[in-house]
Amino acid sequence: MQTFITKYIADKRSVYLMLVAVGFGILFNWFFYGNMLGIAAPIYLFLVCAVLVTFIHKRIRKTDAMLLLLIACFVVAAAVRASIPLTVLNCIAAGYVLLLLVNNIVGKKFLSYYVFDHVKTALKRPLDFTLWSKAVVAESIRVVQESDHRTAVRISKGIALAVPFIVLFGALFYSADLVFRDYVQRIPDIQLNAVFWTRALYIVVPTMFIAGSFSFVLHTKNQNPAGADEHTSDEQTAANRDKTMEVIGFLAAINSLFLTFIFVQFAYFFGGKEHVLSSSMTYSEYARKGFFELIAVAVISFLLIWWARRRISPNRTRFSRLSVALAVVMIAQVLVMLVSAFERLQLYESVFGFTQSRFYSHVIMIWLAVVFLLLVYEVASGNKERYFAAATVVSLAAFLLALNVINPERFIVQRNVARFNQTGELDVEYLFNLSADAVPQLVQLARFDALGPEKRLLIIDNIRYRNRDLDTIAATGRWQSVHVARYRARTLLLQQRASLGQIRKELYQSLAQIQSEDARDVTNGNEQAQ
Repeated sequence: MQTFITKYIADKRSVYLMLVAVGFGILFNWFFYGNMLGIAAPIYLFLVCAVLVTFIHKRIRKTDAMLLLLIACFVVAAAVRASIPLTVLNCIAAGYVLLLLVNNIVGKKFLSYYVFDHVKTALKRPLDFTLWSKAVVAESIRVVQESDHRTAVRISKGIALAVPFIVLFGALFYSADLVFRDYVQRIPDIQLNAVFWTRALYIVVPTMFIAGSFSFVLHTKNQNPAGADEHTSDEQTAANRDKTMEVIGFLAAINSLFLTFIFVQFAYFFGGKEHVLSSSMTYSEYARKGFFELIAVAVISFLLIWWARRRISPNRTRFSRLSVALAVVMIAQVLVMLVSAFERLQLYESVFGFTQSRFYSHVIMIWLAVVFLLLVYEVASGNKERYFAAATVVSLAAFLLALNVINPERFIVQRNVARFNQTGELDVEYLFNLSADAVPQLVQLARFDALGPEKRLLIIDNIRYRNRDLDTIAATGRWQSVHVARYRARTLLLQQRASLGQIRKELYQSLAQIQSEDARDVTNGNEQAQ
């Protein structure tokens, strides 16, 4: 039996299969060790099924889709229902349906099963996976020992090229996020105790199961493991292949660091403001400190991906597809970091309000996200650099046009007023630094009773100052200095001058009355104290 199995896995794909299986084993340990069953279960099963479907290179049939949906239902139910017996039943059902899915993929349609076939599937198939996993491990070791090590050397070179950037990105992440810094500082020394061996078991068992099941599906479905990829690989030049392998090592190393940082960030996506307040961090430390570092990571990542894309072989081989996939994964992780930076800035604004620099930081992040999405198309489609360049320029022009339509300063005032309605806080003195574009909104604020007399008087005094300044510009400026926004602001202020003057007079009277009442209360309090 072992010889029969080894006959069908004697190729280099066994090495890649083992790498994927080890990755799933580590992920299983991280998801489930020391944690109660929850949302990690459907996420893990979704990833396993997605990678399995990707490996087999076949269209999903209706029966496969039905089984996948059934697995999803059971696994999600295990994460929704807290009853222990029901959870156990859901997990058993999901595991068995997964075995049915494996059989269905290799051509053994479950709809035609007899009763004994179901019993055989539940008892014999896990044993088959064990035999296949042993064969995959043995074959992977043999392939590595008999290879000329050229691929390993090139991948190692790519990893070496990535080391300076890993140090740079690591320093930026360490500076950007206090929780990531805390994780780095808390990396424990490895001790060979019961916890170590339990964690090792959590990794080894899922690794062997994934390796055996995937290998069973792949080589039972296709009795000829050698495919078009090998032929294509033989046709590409050695130089292109070497460059591609370097890119694979380079991108894989950086992706590993990015993925670690993103795992730390997910606590904040789900925790939000409450998570920040429950920690020792202030908003300033959490939001402002890490924002610029993450933007720097995004910009440097763009340059690295662009460099890597130029070195990927134009031939559609399995190595070039893997390097493209790694580039796309890196782009996806950068997008997650941009979302993290966006979230940080929103938290900061919820406390300190909107400013022009924060507004344009939002715009830049959104535009960078669009550019990275365009880069995904460029990387995945091949030599489409001209289209990428044109689309980037068009997107930049569209953003600038949109900004002109939006009127950023009007938007800033409106957002700060909306925040005032929620918190009762408004930095009116900052609004005085805005240009004539914000004058209509300032006039509205001067009539906003909820602000109180003191802030309204400050706004009206600033409007009066602006009015004099605009009159001076209109009187001394030449026709070349005519500006639509200033003209509209001056016209509006001329129309509102009388009414604002009356409001100013009433506010001073109201403020004087308030001060008089406060003074009277103080006097009465002193008399009572005596």
